[in-house]
Amino acid sequence: MLRFKQLWQVDFIHQYYTVRSYQPFRVIPTPATARQMQAYGLLMKDSARGFFIASKAQDAVTDLQYLLYKPVKLVFTITCDDPLLLNYSSLSIEDVAQSFLLSNQYEATDGTTYLHMGVQLSEADLIIPVTGYNDLDAYFNPEDAISCYLINKVNSSTPFFTGTYEAFKAAQTFDTLLDMPHFTIRHSGTSDVLNFYAWANRLRNVFAVLEMTLTPPMATAPNPTRYVVTIGARAISWRYNIIEKPQRSFSDFILYAGKQPLSLKPITTRTLADGSTAVILEPVDPILLSETYDAPFEIEFNQTDSKAGKLSSRRRLGLPIPDIERIKISAHHASAYSDMYIHI
Repeated sequence: MLRFKQLWQVDFIHQYYTVRSYQPFRVIPTPATARQMQAYGLLMKDSARGFFIASKAQDAVTDLQYLLYKPVKLVFTITCDDPLLLNYSSLSIEDVAQSFLLSNQYEATDGTTYLHMGVQLSEADLIIPVTGYNDLDAYFNPEDAISCYLINKVNSSTPFFTGTYEAFKAAQTFDTLLDMPHFTIRHSGTSDVLNFYAWANRLRNVFAVLEMTLTPPMATAPNPTRYVVTIGARAISWRYNIIEKPQRSFSDFILYAGKQPLSLKPITTRTLADGSTAVILEPVDPILLSETYDAPFEIEFNQTDSKAGKLSSRRRLGLPIPDIERIKISAHHASAYSDMYIHI
């Protein structure tokens, strides 16, 4: 009976999700990789947290052991079905043309095998896919002095080209870049670098390019290799708008996370569209977003009945946490905040 032996699995983990599984990604092999997978008898299947690659196996022996005699690079594109991902993730993207580059060539530092350079996906993993010099022209002028390196080798190797951008175009055919296919260009005399990925066809709405190197030892390993893509949660500003009623006002606020009081920015008020007044409470430090929290967020305050002209009570109430669908993002997703309205 034909069976399959799992070679590796990739799990997507998001720091925000503490209860539910997280898998909004679709992973698609490039046409060339699809042909390679068919030739090597490889199968790709979705899993609860990502996907895995398996090889045809008869008893304990796989076809791959006979076919694979040198490393083979498989390339996949990853798209994301979650339009809110950047709202609650610690990722900042300055250029809408950018994607992330994932690879199994990074060395693990804590026993976990990551597909990105650090312990979490970050701006350091960003690339700009380009399909020709027309795309590169948007970033350089002909007279710009540049140095070109293999990606992530700016500080550890000599450039493979130094000169003007115009000379670079004359010296390098784009097919040469396709063979790399990732490279870094630095404006000479500055620390500004851009990471590019040469691609044969235009990529649209691609979250990441995934390069996986399949090696002969993988074909005979007793257990599959587990790779992880970890996305951090975003820390945002929480703004509680306490709505005052005409004959009721509030003062002496203390905001708690569990039993711990939070330092607040100077308290301000503002008039809302309906004419009511909101007292704005905002912690000094941004708070990391999470699907759930171990301790509740609460507010303690004095409530005064202005009609009676006296203090009515000292009250303590539970507070909501931000709704990720209502988070407001600054340009390039650099910062974010959530306005929450509390009617007492």
